[in-house]
Amino acid sequence: MSPAGRSVCGMTGLPLLATDDVQLRWARPEVLDSSRHRMLRLLTLAERLRYEATGRRETRDSFLLGRVLVRELAAETLGIDPLEIMVDARCDRCGGPHGRPVLGGEHPALERMRISIAHCDGAVVAALATGRDLGIDAARTRTVRDRVASGEATAEQILHELRAQAVAKADGRGSTSEEPVRFRTREGATEAWIEGSERYFAVSEPIVHSALVVTLAVAQD
Repeated sequence: MSPAGRSVCGMTGLPLLATDDVQLRWARPEVLDSSRHRMLRLLTLAERLRYEATGRRETRDSFLLGRVLVRELAAETLGIDPLEIMVDARCDRCGGPHGRPVLGGEHPALERMRISIAHCDGAVVAALATGRDLGIDAARTRTVRDRVASGEATAEQILHELRAQAVAKADGRGSTSEEPVRFRTREGATEAWIEGSERYFAVSEPIVHSALVVTLAVAQD
């Protein structure tokens, strides 16, 4: 699935890539250099505490950028101010602020929106869909090439890793999933499921930028 449709720019000045059912945006953390203070205003108290508790600046900025991007996507879709949107990531198991991110706010449509964020070396990718769970994962193209060149992994193995992580995110298990992800291709389309589960996900590699390899999993239920 490759991006098509409208392309607009939000607070980060970056284009929105729209497919038929999923909206994507990616950015490098450097976009925060001139707007970090303004972007920090969007965070909830829990997000701000997590941001400040993160030691490495690169990791902090990656976290902040992901939260900004999903707010942009939702705000532009609904025509509202990003300040009206909250992102909650409470862990279902321990209550910590590192769980699956969920949108919140007074606008009734926010309840049906689903988001996913992928962080990789020097880039962040965010995705949004309405009414369907989704997961996204990403890697820098140069990182993939380096791993293949060093013999660490084949391109097929790396793609499998990215797809499996995207599916685990879409299912809500994230990196905690211990069950293997299964894949099959039918009529040119890739379908995936977690072993023991009856949920199926459409898997694709949207063309976001030549510097990135992005994998997207969208629930079919």
